Amino acid sequence: AKLKTHLDTGYEVCGIVCPENEEIDNQVGGTPILGKIGHLEQIIRQSRAQEIIFSTEQISYDNVLDIIARARSNRVNFKLIPSSMDVIIGKASVEYIGDLPLMDIDYNLNRPINIVIKRLFDIVVATAGLALLAPELLYLLLIKQAKLTKKTIVAFVGTHQNIFEFSGKEISNRQKKLPYLWSILTGKLSVIGSEIRQADDARERQTSIKLKPGLTGLVQINRENSLSPGDQEKYHLYYLKNYSLLLDIEILIKAIFKI
Repeated sequence: AKLKTHLDTGYEVCGIVCPENEEIDNQVGGTPILGKIGHLEQIIRQSRAQEIIFSTEQISYDNVLDIIARARSNRVNFKLIPSSMDVIIGKASVEYIGDLPLMDIDYNLNRPINIVIKRLFDIVVATAGLALLAPELLYLLLIKQAKLTKKTIVAFVGTHQNIFEFSGKEISNRQKKLPYLWSILTGKLSVIGSEIRQADDARERQTSIKLKPGLTGLVQINRENSLSPGDQEKYHLYYLKNYSLLLDIEILIKAIFKI
């Protein structure tokens, strides 16, 4: 309604797209209802929309990320109406239409080039780690008789996958995680990502951001601050939005000094 009252902005409102759990009518306040969020890609093509504006009061951040990832090929711009200005994380371009803030959504990690860069960084770090730690790995396997134990972890919300870690007597927590380097090479883990949580961890539903589990990350290096689920989600969003190779290197260096 506010967009329609500010005609000088150049916005032509095509219609409203409703969340999946809402009953839809023909229109709201004179604005047509185009369908539900699950059919957004089809709606974009049919309406020839050039910009999508999300409201955080109607849809969660993780769903916004999912939609952006799916609809990016349609070459549309994405903006967000934040529920309050304090949820704006990191650098953002904010445009005001009257008293209505519109925040540009541009998550760096969704860009194809950054996906490739992050994967290459994972491969380089994991390969270097396995090469440097090869003597210790052999010592653990041959002398300490360490065993590889399967561990089921939360990959993304609602999905699980298996990785391996060492188990045995007199094996430190760091040594236990050395096989994680192989999981990074195979793409199950990342060097920098969300916390690695077991599938039966009660916390697995506390955050819904889809970020691959990692050896370390912004949440892990700030663990001593007793982060709430909301704080963790903000760290994840900050990382997704501001990802860069330098940020990954910075996080990795901080994690190494914390060991």
